[in-house]
Amino acid sequence: MDAVVRDAGVADDSDLICGACGQNLRGVASDRCPECGRRFDRAVTYEQLIPWEQRKHIGRFRAYWRTARQATFMPWKLAACAHLPVSRRSAILFRAITVALGFLGWLAVAIMWIVGNYREIFGVPRGLITNVPLIAVCAAGMLLAMIICTGTIEYFVRSASIDSIARNRAGAICQYASAPLAVGPVLILLASIALMARDGFAGNIQTLRGPQPIGYWLLVALPFAGWWITSLVVLRRATRCGPARTIAASVALPVIWFVVGALCVLVPVAVMTLAALYIGRNV
Repeated sequence: MDAVVRDAGVADDSDLICGACGQNLRGVASDRCPECGRRFDRAVTYEQLIPWEQRKHIGRFRAYWRTARQATFMPWKLAACAHLPVSRRSAILFRAITVALGFLGWLAVAIMWIVGNYREIFGVPRGLITNVPLIAVCAAGMLLAMIICTGTIEYFVRSASIDSIARNRAGAICQYASAPLAVGPVLILLASIALMARDGFAGNIQTLRGPQPIGYWLLVALPFAGWWITSLVVLRRATRCGPARTIAASVALPVIWFVVGALCVLVPVAVMTLAALYIGRNV
C-alpha cells in the first residue's frame, strides 16, 4: 500500500497525489488509484515514510544519504516506520546500492592496505600479491560475502512470532540495516589520506605499512559495529521480540558474518596463494 503526497495548507482531498504515479486523487472514493491501480492510505503521507521512500520527491541522492544517516545514527527512527507502509522493492534496491558502494569503498581500502604491506603478507613476493587473478578472486569473494551477510538479519525477523503484515514490513526495514557499510569506507579512506599527509606523503602509500594508531583501527571497526547495532535495534523494535531472541542474534550475527567472510574471501585467497607458492617451488 502506498502513501499519498499532501500539499501544505490544503485540507480536503484535492491535495492528495498518488505516491506511486503522481495521479491527482481528487474525488476518488476507493482506496485504489484509478491510474495505476495501487492501493493508498489517505492517513499516511510521504513525509512520514523512510526518506528512501520519498526519493521521487526529494531526489535519489538526498533520499539515499538521509536514509543512510538515519539507519546509522538513529536506527530507532528507522524501526519506528514498521507500522507504516514499506516497499520491499525499494528496500532491496537501497540494500543493493549500499552493497555496491560499500564494496567499492572496502575494495579501495583493501587494495591500499595490500600495496602498503605486500612484503609482510605471508612473506609472499610483491608479484604474487598484486597478481590480477588473486585480486579478482578476493574482490568477488568480498562482494559475495557482503550480499549474503547483509541479508542474514532477515532470518531472525522472518522467524519472529508476529502477524504476516508486520513480519513483511519488518523484513523490508531490515534491508536498511546495512547502511553503515556504505558510510564506513569514506571515513577510513579519509583517515588513510590523513595518515599519509601526516608523513608528508613520504613513501606514498607505504605510510600505511605496519602498526597504525589505535584510533585508525577503531575507525575500521566502527562501520561493522554500527551495522551490528542497527541490525539489533531494527530486530528488537520492528518485531517487538524478547530479550532472548535479541541476545541470540547479537551473538549469532558476528559469527555468521565471520564464517561467511572466511569462506568467501580468506579460503579462496589462501588456496590460490598456496597453489602459486607450490607451483613456483616446483618449476
